Amino acid sequence: MPNPVTVPESPVHPAIRLPRHDGLLLLKRLARPGPVYVDPAHRALYFLLPPTTRATPTAAVPGWPIHRVAPPPMARTAPPGPYWLIPPTATDRFTHPRTLRSVLQRSTPPRTRDAAPGMPVVLYLATPPDRDPAPWLSACREIAAHQRRHVVAELTDSTTRPSRPRLRQARHLITTGHARGIVTHNRAMLATTPEAHADLEWWADRHAASILTVWSPEPGTPVHDTLTGRNGTLIAIEEHHTAWLRAPRGGREWTTIPHALAPAENHDRPSNTRRVRP
Repeated sequence: MPNPVTVPESPVHPAIRLPRHDGLLLLKRLARPGPVYVDPAHRALYFLLPPTTRATPTAAVPGWPIHRVAPPPMARTAPPGPYWLIPPTATDRFTHPRTLRSVLQRSTPPRTRDAAPGMPVVLYLATPPDRDPAPWLSACREIAAHQRRHVVAELTDSTTRPSRPRLRQARHLITTGHARGIVTHNRAMLATTPEAHADLEWWADRHAASILTVWSPEPGTPVHDTLTGRNGTLIAIEEHHTAWLRAPRGGREWTTIPHALAPAENHDRPSNTRRVRP
C-alpha cells in the first residue's frame, strides 16, 4: 500500500459531502476511491475532489453541491473529531468527478435507498437488573416499525455485566451481514467510556452500520452523565461533541460527551422520549 502523503496545495479543498451511510455504500461501488474523511459531528463522509473543481450550476457531480472543506491532519485516522477513512496517497490524492458522477447516476437516490423497507436491525438494551426491559423494548420496536426496519433479534444485557455478551452478539450479526444497524434506547447503553464510544463510531463506519436511538434529550431535560455518575440538567449540546450540564441544585457546570447521556433517575420512562433519525 502506498504511504500517506500530505494533501497538496491549498488547505481548503472542494469535496462532495454524503450522509455517512450513503457514503459508505458509495465506497463499496468505487473500484478505486480517492481520499475520504469522516465528520462524526455531522455523520457525513467527504470525498475530496481536484482543487480545480468549481462549485457552479454545472457542477461536475450534478445534484450534489460542492463544499469547500479543511481536511483533518494527515495523522488523524480515528475519532474523536474528523478523521481519515481513506488517507491521500502518492497515487490517489483526489477522486475524479467523472468517477463519482458515473457511480452516483447508477445508484438509487440516497433518500429512496435509506427509506427502503426491510432493513435488518438488532434491538439492543443494557438495563439495571431491577428494571423490566419490556417498556424499553416496546419503545425500540415502535421506532423500528416507524422507520420501516426489520427486527432480526432482540438482545438485552444487564448493566452489572461489564462484558456485555449480547452487545458482542449484536455486533457479530452486523459484521456477518445478518443485520445492518442497531436500535437502542440511548447511546450510553452501547458504551461506557469515551474510548469505547469512539471505537463504536469507528466500527459503525467500517461496517456501514446505522445506530438509531429512541431517546434524545433537549435543553432543560434531567439527565444522567454515565461517565461521571452525576445527575444534572442539560444546558446545551455543542456541535463538536460537547454537552453542557448543570447540577440539579446549582453549583458548577460541567461538560461530557453527548453519547454518555442517559435519562436521569425518575425521568427515564419511554413516555419522555421522542423519535429521532439516525
